[in-house]
Amino acid sequence: MANAWRKKGEILRHREKRDFWSFAALFLGLCFAQDICYVGRIGNLYVDVLYPVALVILMLRVVLSPAETERDIFVCFDRRMLPFLVVVALSLVLALVATVVRSGVQISSYANGLIILATSIAVYLTVLSLRAYISYILRGLWVGLLISVIVSIAQYFAFQNGGAFTFYSLFPQPAFYISVPWEASSSWASNADYLVFSYRAQGLYLECSYFVAAATMIYVVTGGKKTGSDLLRTIVLITLFVLFAMSATGNMVFFVAFILLAYILRRISGVGNVGILRRKRSPLEWIAMGAVLFLTISFSAYVLFENRDIGAFVDVDTITGGLKKGIESTDIAGGENEGRFLCMSNAIAEFMQSPWGVGYNMASSVLRVDYGTNTTFSYFLTLLVELGIPGLIAYGYFVVKLIINLLSHSSDCRAYRIGLAVSIMALMGFQAGNGSGLIPIAWCLFALAAIEVSRDCKGSGGRELGTEDGTKTHLSR
Repeated sequence: MANAWRKKGEILRHREKRDFWSFAALFLGLCFAQDICYVGRIGNLYVDVLYPVALVILMLRVVLSPAETERDIFVCFDRRMLPFLVVVALSLVLALVATVVRSGVQISSYANGLIILATSIAVYLTVLSLRAYISYILRGLWVGLLISVIVSIAQYFAFQNGGAFTFYSLFPQPAFYISVPWEASSSWASNADYLVFSYRAQGLYLECSYFVAAATMIYVVTGGKKTGSDLLRTIVLITLFVLFAMSATGNMVFFVAFILLAYILRRISGVGNVGILRRKRSPLEWIAMGAVLFLTISFSAYVLFENRDIGAFVDVDTITGGLKKGIESTDIAGGENEGRFLCMSNAIAEFMQSPWGVGYNMASSVLRVDYGTNTTFSYFLTLLVELGIPGLIAYGYFVVKLIINLLSHSSDCRAYRIGLAVSIMALMGFQAGNGSGLIPIAWCLFALAAIEVSRDCKGSGGRELGTEDGTKTHLSR
């Protein structure tokens, strides 16, 4: 008995060990949970802080732990990605043809896309190299979501008081939306094209729709590992629902749908998040819970002692009205979506004109020349325009196969696997609905899924690899 408890203690210590890599993984997770912070720009490309951070971590892993890093990447890398990468590489021919037959289209768009894709794959490899520290990456994602929730609340208070709370001054860049009342808009004249005269919850993102997409994926995937207490997760879920309802965003439909889907699948499989007092709290959880409690008390004190009407800040009519408007905005052919519908129609027409594609990352340039629009509002339409049906099939095969593998195998981590699968489903939903492409959080999810799927390859002539709980998993080559 004593030996059993000693072994269990050693496993728990291994699971919670803290070293340089654990803090690196935590910071990497934080970097995944935002899209506004950049370290500089190369031409028209703003270099998100995530990329240099990931590259530095990967280089350090290669230098300081070469054998372990090579093993983790070799075993976990999902080779189903290769057909998609091959199609991207071969599309250089299509890009060259597009530049020849269309005046004003330059091959630099393909080159820029290839650079971003290569850097994104490096990010993917970085997460694979930290496979023993994925719990810290998940904690970083969760803390990043909490920060965005707090920032969104601050943005709401600022808007209600006739101002704006934004990080635009620190990280000025195109398409950085600012939610500000009309009478205070003169302060942001330099960003006049991206001013929104109604409240939009943004958090640490360029616009509301990006925040909704990231919040959905992060909330679902971290729920599987029970990152954060059940009480705190419930508070965050309700807060996000209210913030998105007041923002009148149609993407809230996806948010609610995938949260419910994850809950239902976990219940069907016999797992769920129950028991508020289920385990000892980590320092990060106590800090996060303290921050939420502090904000709640501060808000209540402000209302009471300043004799402010709480209805001026939290108006039920505003919430229900925003929710109704958000649902109505999902009608793609509706009046408010005429521009979006036109862009999608132009993308389909371009695909019919060039069924084999026009080259990776060339859609914006080609559509601008041919139709005067520069976006498709759907990543799947973008793939059709750029890579044709082969590209769409290759990408779909890679992503759908990941989901199937996550849901097909029995595991002690069923809740986490379901969360990963639903998060990737949510990614596909947002890619189809609001144009989110291969954003950084997508590569994080792909890597986490590849790590989890690699643990299914037992007894197939492979080699053993240590897992987070100190056990051994037999992995195939």
